[in-house]
Amino acid sequence: MTLVLERPASATDPGDRRDRRLHREVSLDRTRRLEIGILNNMPDAALASTERQFMRLLQDASQDHDVRLRFYALDSVPRSLDAHREMQGTYYRASSLRAARLDALIVSGAEPRAPSLPQEAYWRELVGIFDLARRRTQSTIFSCLAAHAAVLHWDAIARTPCAQVVRSLRDARCPPSSPCRWYA
Repeated sequence: MTLVLERPASATDPGDRRDRRLHREVSLDRTRRLEIGILNNMPDAALASTERQFMRLLQDASQDHDVRLRFYALDSVPRSLDAHREMQGTYYRASSLRAARLDALIVSGAEPRAPSLPQEAYWRELVGIFDLARRRTQSTIFSCLAAHAAVLHWDAIARTPCAQVVRSLRDARCPPSSPCRWYA
């Protein structure tokens, strides 16, 4: 299995023979290749660790499939200048997802800043990507706050604070009147 991180055209030196060879090797057998995008909305301090975690997970899980991976970022998620510089050579703009032909999309969460998700600066751009992924990918995985945002957007179920962190649905205790009662 090969994992290739695709970079935006401006970040790749056309003379880099090794990079071109990797792309050629991966593209030989399209039936064994997966095109996966990761929309990384994590805070600046967690960008690199999130990249590493998902790359390791995909590498371990892909077995006999080649994976071509692209990182995407929302324009509307506030970033420091240092983070912008770090992301410049590795990340595609989320708006380019419309032209991408992905088999799957992974969407990570963002740090909540507003009182409710629809008040977040990135909300409209994010739910636009949700709808696009629903129409154009085989599978979408929502991580962290992105899962809450997807459920709110599609099912109108708002997240509610819990006394302690719920790590799985099996551990959740929902009151009979709760919209999540069918998970229990």
